[in-house]
Amino acid sequence: MTDADGGVSVLFAQPRGRQWEDDRSRVFDGAVMRAWIERSHAALAAARDELDALNVFPVPDSDTGTNLFLTMSEGRAALAELPHDATLGEVAQAVADGALMGARGNSGIILSQYLRAVGATFAEQTEVEGGLWASALDRAALSAAEAMAEPVEGTALTVVAAASDAARRAAFLARGRAETPVAEVVRAAAEASHAALALTPSLLAPLAERGVVDAGGAGFVLLLQALADTVTGSTIHVPVVLTAPGGPRGAVDGAAESDASGECIADSHGHEHHLEHYQAGDYEVMYVLSASEEAADDLRARLGQIGASVGVVGGVAPSQPRGLWHVHVHTNDPVLAVAAARGERIRQVCVRYLRGARPSADALGLVACTRAPGLIAPLAAAGAVVVFVDAGDPGVRSGIARAVVDSGRKRVGILPCGPRTAAAALEVVGSFTARGSELQVEVLESRGEAAVVAGVAGLAGAGSAQDAVALVSGGVARTRTGLVAWPGRPGAADVAALMQAAVTGARDLVRPGDEVLTVVTGQGVPRAVVDALAAAASGVAPDIEVIELEGGQVSPAFALGVE
Repeated sequence: MTDADGGVSVLFAQPRGRQWEDDRSRVFDGAVMRAWIERSHAALAAARDELDALNVFPVPDSDTGTNLFLTMSEGRAALAELPHDATLGEVAQAVADGALMGARGNSGIILSQYLRAVGATFAEQTEVEGGLWASALDRAALSAAEAMAEPVEGTALTVVAAASDAARRAAFLARGRAETPVAEVVRAAAEASHAALALTPSLLAPLAERGVVDAGGAGFVLLLQALADTVTGSTIHVPVVLTAPGGPRGAVDGAAESDASGECIADSHGHEHHLEHYQAGDYEVMYVLSASEEAADDLRARLGQIGASVGVVGGVAPSQPRGLWHVHVHTNDPVLAVAAARGERIRQVCVRYLRGARPSADALGLVACTRAPGLIAPLAAAGAVVVFVDAGDPGVRSGIARAVVDSGRKRVGILPCGPRTAAAALEVVGSFTARGSELQVEVLESRGEAAVVAGVAGLAGAGSAQDAVALVSGGVARTRTGLVAWPGRPGAADVAALMQAAVTGARDLVRPGDEVLTVVTGQGVPRAVVDALAAAASGVAPDIEVIELEGGQVSPAFALGVE
């Protein structure tokens, strides 16, 4: 919503200066934990658009509210699998597991790690008092900071750290009592989060320049306020304007100055933060990793060298050699971000382009599947959410389902790249239909990578979702496709045999009068073979334009498409 002066605002419970309705120490058990998650989910749903509008840092892609809401939605959905009388530890762990697997974006990664720390603190508990809640918030703040390879002040991390400090002080002041009231601890945390949020523009220049507070920080204020409301029974809601005091850049006392390049800022304490690193990266890459803690640490370091907003969160259960980790990075080289896993098992690989114009609400969301890593960047830059399908990936269905939601559109088309992804896409459509989802999801027929490329190209001229479906489907329909298999083991075939297969494949597919041949080249194909294929095509259709895309797929040697 918007206030009378045009500032962005959202409904927060505002405790300062007001008497709480119920300041007694309530039992915090599994039922109260469920109630907190429900209230948090509702608060994020109501504030989703407002938080999206605040999104400035690290990338102004207007999705912080959406990412927080979707991550919490996955945590909440996990509760449906539990019995009604599940213990506090069981509820907390289920929420944490669901949020980890469903984390979206930078803010969602932090939230999943935050909930995971709460879950770990309450793992063996049936009910807790305020002292343990203070420990949980302290552990959550540390975990949230550890989730990011390079934490930045003025973000959600500042808000959660302030809440943790206040909770710890409240628990200390209550020492000596038989029990520390939960209400006192969570009220202190909520109040501190409000105060810390107001300070975020003075710590981060991009916020001061736009005259707003941090979107992720505002989301965590909602969560902490929902916690305090749940525990105390308070529902005192007043609108809080989420613009910086005094408006845009220059009016915030102590706000940093930076040149146009954004190379360096200094916060109100004189600490420098080099922001060009955080602002770099045209692509958001996310995937789930199965690996040891040491491998996850190594991956975090490698991703820090090629991108920004790096998060590798999760953990390894006791006595288990491997655990599940959720990986997030903004980078200019999505292929390198995937390859950084270095042979560890990955799944649900989804890639989005961050710099494009935000599509209209009635635009088509398009999910493009590919086995060719070299196509990830161009397909994403063209407007698709890309699902990279590794040969050993057991999570194709969950990856496609995730990408459908991540597209952010009400109508979504899926372009499979082969029989396995086509079958998985149909299952995804069925699951959305079965649960009565408001999303309209459909599979758009495609036959291999070349057809996927032709289909995604149709988005360029699309307006409404209906127009986009027609253009994407038309691009696929106009494209005849073919494959050239390796005559032997991929990447190690006899060059002469591969050349003969390529020439034969081109001559069989191309017809006189064809205008464009798209060639998606596999990993290890010699240049001479590509040239021979192009020459064979020109021999059949002299005016044909040959477009070569370095797909880098293990197999087939070539994916061909002719229009």
